[in-house]
Amino acid sequence: MNRIAALLVTVLAAFLFTATSSAQMQAVLSRAPTFSPKPAPDPGIFNADFVMPPSFHNTDDRPGVPLLGDSKMDLFVFCFDPFTLNLLVCNVQLAIHVEEGSGGHVHTAGRPDGTLDHSTGQTTTDPNNPLKFVYTAPDASGITDVTLTGTDLNGIPIFPIQATIGVEIDGLIGNPTSLAGGLLTIDPTSSLHDNNNIYTTPTFSAQLQFMATDFRLRLIAQCIKTSPDPITALQCFTTVQRAAPNIDALSLQAGGLFDFTGNWGPPHHDHRVGVEADMRITNPTFFIDSKFRIMLHDAVINALMDDPVSGEDLADPTSNHWHLVSLI
Repeated sequence: MNRIAALLVTVLAAFLFTATSSAQMQAVLSRAPTFSPKPAPDPGIFNADFVMPPSFHNTDDRPGVPLLGDSKMDLFVFCFDPFTLNLLVCNVQLAIHVEEGSGGHVHTAGRPDGTLDHSTGQTTTDPNNPLKFVYTAPDASGITDVTLTGTDLNGIPIFPIQATIGVEIDGLIGNPTSLAGGLLTIDPTSSLHDNNNIYTTPTFSAQLQFMATDFRLRLIAQCIKTSPDPITALQCFTTVQRAAPNIDALSLQAGGLFDFTGNWGPPHHDHRVGVEADMRITNPTFFIDSKFRIMLHDAVINALMDDPVSGEDLADPTSNHWHLVSLI
């Protein structure tokens, strides 16, 4: 009797194992066209499963800002038996949706999702010909949630897959509110971006600090040149007190389109990759006297930057700020 019971237990266990395996088909989403049950995640700002740059669509792109067009990423889907790892044919659906508030945009809930070239398909058992979806990123950076669902050919649901895509420009650093020993200040407070627009490339941060230091040295040199005597000239190093140049807009943490509602005036065309800054000129708190603006502009040029945007430059005396762009 014990032998019969043992045999029944064995048969039942085998049946349950087979039924369970057939009911637990799994799928995996991968950037690689070759199958792996656990593809390696991409590193990135948002710790997302996949990382890609945003798209660039803007006829007003400045020097130093690439016009890339669509940013696309291939996503491959494999359906497999979790016990044997054999590839299977499954009918799957892919859906995308952005995480509101990600990417630094706090002024609207309308950040685009991006697009998929198609949303349904059938996986294959051919490891050299997997099912492929193509995701096109929006211009605005942030996190896109991806959901994969489907069934095997018996209509049994596969385990749903949740993944994230980090649409981002990597390598940007956050700048403090004071740089170059207080010779440059950053005041990024904005009701539309909170304090998220403080990011640049390390090189551009160094350029801004060089500009501020250069400007202060030019002011000191002028003070020394116009001093009536050596004692007064020596005091120039401590008596020259001008408003430090102030930056009120850089880039968002993950770069990308800075403002997609178009309600700025003048509009922020770029600020996408951490190599642009808006420097206040006429703000009462950070006012730069017109007689010192030539020196400040010379410091801008000496730091390998330019102000190429009409209406946001030295050439326009009514400009309330200059739009600075790295030339490196």
